[in-house]
Amino acid sequence: MRQALLEVGFEVRRLNPRRVRLYAKSLGRNAKNDRIDARVIARYAEAADTMPETLDPARERLPELGGITAPSPPWSVLPPSITTVAS
Repeated sequence: MRQALLEVGFEVRRLNPRRVRLYAKSLGRNAKNDRIDARVIARYAEAADTMPETLDPARERLPELGGITAPSPPWSVLPPSITTVAS
């Protein structure tokens, strides 16, 4: 769906659901229904400091390449003598 929306020119933003929920609570909006949720999400998207996503052909191909992961954090490749705690 994300790709289809981007292809036809819609702005797409990924929002953290927990942050949206906390934002709703800060507004005093504890009721849960589609109409209220849609308004809160739209209001949060306007207020949050998020950037619209862009359609990046290289990024779209990542799933088909398979097995590619983010690099390991530097501490995961330290020698055992450094990572273990002396007793």
